[in-house]
Amino acid sequence: ATVCMIQTRHRAELDRLRIEANVTRELIGAIVTEQARALTCVQIWTDAVNALHLKIERVEDAMMKEKGN
Repeated sequence: ATVCMIQTRHRAELDRLRIEANVTRELIGAIVTEQARALTCVQIWTDAVNALHLKIERVEDAMMKEKGN
């Protein structure tokens, strides 16, 4: 009877650990997915900022040319 109780306790602990491992795996997957989305957003915003800097440079160049005339 004692052996059976110990085995039951061990099985319950193993089940709990398996559930915890599965939940952790799912959380890691969600984090990786969010990181990928975040990187995509960062790239989009970086491209937008770079495009704005190019426009600023063009306007500044045009202003300098007008000053020179």
